[in-house]
Amino acid sequence: MIHSTRQTESLFELGITLVREQQEKRAEVVWTQVEKQIRALKGWNQRAEVLAKLAQALAQVQLWEKAEKIVISIDEWVYRAEAQRDLSQSLAQMQQWKQAENLARSIDISEERAKALIKLGKYLALHQQERWEETIGEAYRVTCSIWGDWERARTLCILSMTLAQIQQWKWVEEIVYSIHINRWKAEALGELGKVLALHQHWQWAKNVWTAAEAAACSIKELQKAGEYKRLLRMVQYMWLNTDTRIYTINLLPPVSRPGGDAPAELPGAQ
Repeated sequence: MIHSTRQTESLFELGITLVREQQEKRAEVVWTQVEKQIRALKGWNQRAEVLAKLAQALAQVQLWEKAEKIVISIDEWVYRAEAQRDLSQSLAQMQQWKQAENLARSIDISEERAKALIKLGKYLALHQQERWEETIGEAYRVTCSIWGDWERARTLCILSMTLAQIQQWKWVEEIVYSIHINRWKAEALGELGKVLALHQHWQWAKNVWTAAEAAACSIKELQKAGEYKRLLRMVQYMWLNTDTRIYTINLLPPVSRPGGDAPAELPGAQ
């Protein structure tokens, strides 16, 4: 079965090469062969995964309609929703706005629909399209409708990080502080602090990092799992990739190792 899957994925590459070489008829034969092999797979989850990969392969060569038909044909609803989200993102990256929007809105699972709309809103904003605020607003409403506190908080975290990346400071701060699960609040604050520092909003970044530390330290499980250290790695990345290393590293409060008072070293620091 593994051999069969590898053979199918090799055919993906052949199909992509043929399209790029403008050998459409030969490529069509390959795509048909690929789909037949996938449909013959017995495991529904394996079949769904490979169909999603086929859709992405088709998206790489901008065969959007064929990719969308493949995605919609996936029987398992979670895999289908994830594949729709990924394809919507690919469409948005290529500025296929209407198709990306329609596909995002057709996703049945609220969390995946929200993620697709968040990505679409980001690309709309980056390309200065007027609809970006409306799309982000819709993403926020869908996010708030997600059943399950953990999933809703996780998606709010994704939304806040996206807003930070496009420098929508007021929106991002409101959303970050509305997150009620500290695991996701800490990550959202960490990303916001990083972006603020990169844009030289020093005092604001310091305040946000203080809040991030408080959120992370309030959950003992996070320290045990190394999640808090991961927040520190985010700052290390910023420290290594900006011209303000000394000031940035000073934003970090002293951190103790679990079970001791010695300060924790940043990964890779010598």
